[in-house]
Amino acid sequence: MFPAIVNMVIGIALLTTGRRLYWVFVGAAGFIVGSSLAQQLLIGQPSWMTVTVSLFTGLVGVVLAIFAQRFAVGFAGFVLGSYALASLFFVLGLEGTGWMWLALVGGGIIGLALALAVLDFAFIFLSSIAGAELIVQAINLNPTTSFVLFATLFGVGVAIQLGMLRR
Repeated sequence: MFPAIVNMVIGIALLTTGRRLYWVFVGAAGFIVGSSLAQQLLIGQPSWMTVTVSLFTGLVGVVLAIFAQRFAVGFAGFVLGSYALASLFFVLGLEGTGWMWLALVGGGIIGLALALAVLDFAFIFLSSIAGAELIVQAINLNPTTSFVLFATLFGVGVAIQLGMLRR
């Protein structure tokens, strides 16, 4: 994929600043996804094309993170909350009743509030996972050692970011 040093640098950035600099997290995620897709879809093309696609998807992720983060998270929370409560109503046999609108709106509001309330913790958790994984991938170790290193790095990343959250 990309040089191990790039994975290490991005991994360390995600472990230590994933929540505070969430745009780094989203940009890195975009870069990684773009790189993976480009390697699969651009077989036989020059390597600069793969790098260009990766950088572009990373940049798109950064722009979206900066301008639409709260909206996107809130919207996703609203939709998932609506779906969850409507599904519960369906399981209880209340589908098609006048109460379904309550499930859609009420579940949406609950989902939106939960998504925005746990946003910082979600970023801390996900950026620590991504950072630890990038670092472990950059180092060629046996599976057991890789797991121990991953778990340790994950814990360190969470601890660092939670400490920053409390300040």
